[in-house]
Amino acid sequence: MKYAHLSLFLEMIPRVFVRGQHADRVLFETFNRYEIPALEKKEISTTFYDLIRKWRLITAINSNNDRMEEANLYRLLGIYMLLNHQKLPKQPAFEKLHHENIHRKAQLVLQDPAVRSLLPNWLFERFSQELGSEATERLMKIQNEEPPVFIRVNTLKTTEEELFQILISEGLAPERTGISNALKINNAARLFKTKAFYEGKYEVQDLHSQQISLIVAPQPGQRIIDACAGAGGKTLHLAALMRNKGKIIALDVSEKKLQELQRRLNKAGVSMVESRRIDSKKVIKRLENSADVVLIDAPCSGTGVLRRNPDIRWLLDEMELNRLVQIQQELLNDYVHCVKPGGKVVYSTCSILPSENEKQIEMFLQQHPYSEVEFEQRLDATSQGGDGFYVAVIRKPF
Repeated sequence: MKYAHLSLFLEMIPRVFVRGQHADRVLFETFNRYEIPALEKKEISTTFYDLIRKWRLITAINSNNDRMEEANLYRLLGIYMLLNHQKLPKQPAFEKLHHENIHRKAQLVLQDPAVRSLLPNWLFERFSQELGSEATERLMKIQNEEPPVFIRVNTLKTTEEELFQILISEGLAPERTGISNALKINNAARLFKTKAFYEGKYEVQDLHSQQISLIVAPQPGQRIIDACAGAGGKTLHLAALMRNKGKIIALDVSEKKLQELQRRLNKAGVSMVESRRIDSKKVIKRLENSADVVLIDAPCSGTGVLRRNPDIRWLLDEMELNRLVQIQQELLNDYVHCVKPGGKVVYSTCSILPSENEKQIEMFLQQHPYSEVEFEQRLDATSQGGDGFYVAVIRKPF
């Protein structure tokens, strides 16, 4: 962390921890407000996410004092810098820290498993209750690392081999993953600045997120409903797998997200997607028995993508998590009626909590006993692989 950037962090931290804003939005608005060189933007972003990721440890060292007044914020930033073996600026705000053994304090507070997990207490307890304490520590060790970067080759515009060679020439250091048309990027500095990106030849998408669409296995000519399309990451992948033949109905409650989806569809060369905003239950009712496949990429806690979105652990609370579980139940019960007899529902989340995954499917089968689970998989986050996801394929009876 550079001394010149301290004022930015003093401004940005309260926006996450007091105002509850997402870190990516805070960074976007900060970079729009100030003239900052591109290389410094990368450094600031990386530091900001790491700071949020380690916030539990930082505040534990500070006797759980996370007050947002300036003097305490300087102290918290100083603790972070010392943990990262950086020299503190010579100014009064950091004077007391020079006389404290921060690394010794870190060793003491890290004896608490909740602090080791870098989770707030309530979420650590929820993880431990649903997954067990040993699995929680194992999973969080990975979730507290910096995430790898993956892209998906847009096969409507290029091939994996062609794009691989283009990215080598651009210096992005691509690496094959063993998953068709999924590449790992080891030098992502210019990822959004290449000609290939502007031409729509690839999309940034997590490896396990890509696997969800492969498990859906859509066929050209089918009619697919993407029930929670959002800005369309999986919609675009499904369209490419279908070779732009057939029909995808992309649904979402957010008009803004659907507008972003349309922009991405145009860029990717996709013409077989129809987007519809869900403004009432009538939108879903009109789609009864109409689809070969319904993908429900359900709103969820995001606990499988904590390393990519470390602020989730601080923006989520137990009431919101329970609300999401209720929404997931409603989505499964609503959208099963949109599938033709013999068709399938694919339910997925980016959560690692059984209450949002296996338990949801168990409850669904109790209410729809003639349905059958054909496939079920938990995709855990791994150091070199993708984020944490869950997917289940349910066949609707004839």
